[in-house]
Amino acid sequence: MICVATQDRTIQYSEHSTADGKLTIGVDGWEISANLSAADLPALDIKSTSGSTVFSAYGNTRTFGKKTYPPKIAGSSVLFELVKGKNHYTEVGDDPLPRVR
Repeated sequence: MICVATQDRTIQYSEHSTADGKLTIGVDGWEISANLSAADLPALDIKSTSGSTVFSAYGNTRTFGKKTYPPKIAGSSVLFELVKGKNHYTEVGDDPLPRVR
């Protein structure tokens, strides 16, 4: 565990990596996970430890609350938020480029 000092408080964060290229960092109520291996598909997931916010890049299936959500757009980024008691779902992705001859 490493501590980062700010003006008013110390923020603790932890780091865990595996031999297969997965890295997880926990910092100040957030968990950030990434797949850094070139041998596997990319992944970047960020979630609050309170469960109120989940972000996922690269079109990976995510769980928010008790439900699992597959992406609607291939390769998209997804943000789930619980705001004032309501679930909000935002998904963005790129349109495929037209074929050029």
